[in-house]
Amino acid sequence: MTVKEFENQLKESLINYYEFTRKNIFNNNIKSINQLTYNSQIRIGETNEHFIVELLGAKNFYPEIGISLSTRAVETVISINHFILGSKKNFDNDMAVLDFSGSFCNITGIHLSSAKDIKETESRIGIKIIKDGIRKEKSTIPLKFDKNSNNSIMQEVDLLRTESSRIYYRYIKTLIIVEKSYTLINFKNWLENKIKEKWDLNHFIGINHNSNHNTLSKSLFSLSEQNISERIIDKFISDHVEQFATSMGYKRALPQIKLKWKDKNDKDPSESIPDYIVESKDGYYHIIDLKKGFLGKDLVKGKIGRKRFIDYVCELIAQLKNYERYFDKQANRDYAKSKYGIEVNNNIKLIGIVGNYYEYNEEEVAQVLDQYDEKISIISYFDLASLINNMK
Repeated sequence: MTVKEFENQLKESLINYYEFTRKNIFNNNIKSINQLTYNSQIRIGETNEHFIVELLGAKNFYPEIGISLSTRAVETVISINHFILGSKKNFDNDMAVLDFSGSFCNITGIHLSSAKDIKETESRIGIKIIKDGIRKEKSTIPLKFDKNSNNSIMQEVDLLRTESSRIYYRYIKTLIIVEKSYTLINFKNWLENKIKEKWDLNHFIGINHNSNHNTLSKSLFSLSEQNISERIIDKFISDHVEQFATSMGYKRALPQIKLKWKDKNDKDPSESIPDYIVESKDGYYHIIDLKKGFLGKDLVKGKIGRKRFIDYVCELIAQLKNYERYFDKQANRDYAKSKYGIEVNNNIKLIGIVGNYYEYNEEEVAQVLDQYDEKISIISYFDLASLINNMK
């Protein structure tokens, strides 16, 4: 089974399942106190022996609108452990709280960590990331797979580990592991049987009750700790755009608005696309742009291919200033207002989000921002996750 065959069959099975769910919702065959959503973003990893799928995001079901799914480029990883647990080079000698080497994993609603990792995390950052769950004093990682692990499904799982000076926190909404040795028809039958099995137990794969603030906060914090593209985080945020806007004190957020330059010079682009244009309570709009959460541990000056955190901050500010410059021209302002209802004034705020808990450097941010006026703010994904978690 090739990765393309796998991806196509996965999407086909999920779409059929989500469509079945959508029809049952609007035929009143499913009763739920909260609105149900579905995971619309598919993240796929590939090892020599397995395909790994993580389902992300949350789109609403609508009576007359069909299901849409999006995928990114397939990620090649060394092992299942590297996809789930982070960048450690070798997990062979680690002792796991739960070890699924040579077996299958089918767990839902569980918290896994070594006792040492929990103590270190709470003492270091002063918050309790992970609730009481299964832990072992001698363990060094929360769970473990190997090349002989069988097809597995994980749902609603919290994982925590520490490595050197870093904390790796992981919240998994839905994760599916499939052996590449499976034929296409065997994979289809296995997945659809699992979907039916979970359905009968009311443990719907990829379907959620409306995410509460704590769940959304944990998911964002988890994504910011992974070496993934900023577009995956951006897509996750856009699927929860109302909570995102509210957490930052805005009425609404408009993602990926295309601003055509009606008045431009030779160096200006034909259009600008800020990640988010947000409406403040006074009706005027501000700009938010994102960079990666996990930037890489080796943020070192003077080495080829390496960047300092301050370099990411400078790039982000330059991008924000370019978006602001769009509104310097009256023709551009007129276009934004007539096309999208967007109005800005001299109090426009430019907000950048970059870095995770450990890579965000307050001193370097302050050093850069000293060169600009107070309209620019730079925060980390941990800051944003905290704002979401503290929403009323």
